Amino acid sequence: LKDDRSVDVMMTLTTPNCPAAEELPTMVENAVASIPGGGKVDSFIDFVYQPIVDENGAVLGIVSQGSDVTEQVLGARALGEKQRELEQTIVERTRALEDAREALALASQLQISNTFFQSLFEQAPGFIAVLKGPDHVFVLVNDAYRKLVGRQDLAGRTVREALPDVEGQGFFELLDKVYQTGKPVLGQSVQLELRETPSKIVTRFVDFVYQPILNAQGQAVGIFVQGSDVTKQKVAQDEVQKYQRELEHLVQERTAELQSAQAALQH
Repeated sequence: LKDDRSVDVMMTLTTPNCPAAEELPTMVENAVASIPGGGKVDSFIDFVYQPIVDENGAVLGIVSQGSDVTEQVLGARALGEKQRELEQTIVERTRALEDAREALALASQLQISNTFFQSLFEQAPGFIAVLKGPDHVFVLVNDAYRKLVGRQDLAGRTVREALPDVEGQGFFELLDKVYQTGKPVLGQSVQLELRETPSKIVTRFVDFVYQPILNAQGQAVGIFVQGSDVTKQKVAQDEVQKYQRELEHLVQERTAELQSAQAALQH
């Protein structure tokens, strides 16, 4: 602790009538502690130095109380790194979706061959489907959509017939609303439960857009479905939020302990 700021703080408290002799809670980061066998390791502490004075105000000594907050500090750093990784994942997924939209728009403008368009459609990173009529019959479905729902036999079937597991989760009602109103609906991190096997139900989280397909008279004739499976991102976000709550709770506990210590020293 030769060059540690906490030592300087302690020295100021030994000077009578020094303004710094008042109670001074201080956070010292990067406190370096020796470890057996040589080498050093960073530690982080919260501490309070409380001067002990006589009836004339002369400093007789110092009461020191502190707590090791290394785990919280290192946890906060790890949390920040995880948040940056999550943000980068979201940026990459957004860019991929934008590329897919641009490719679809370009295909329409240039009227390229149906074979090439189908290839682009199938390889799009997000899930895509085209539904027709008020019953929402599958006309086109890409590979990402089939993998999401775990079904291959979708073309020509209504959504309620092809995906009975989705009944009661609100998705069919949203499709009905989009078709009836002609207005799009956007969903973010929406929970979707699907039956993977007769005895196993899996939970997914999806971002999606239900975009109405309108005829020349402005009436809906179908719905364009586009989105992405964001389950990994949602799980990571939940873990980050849980960790943040735990850290906040620990900070509150340590703050309460310090306040209690300060109050005890004053009596």
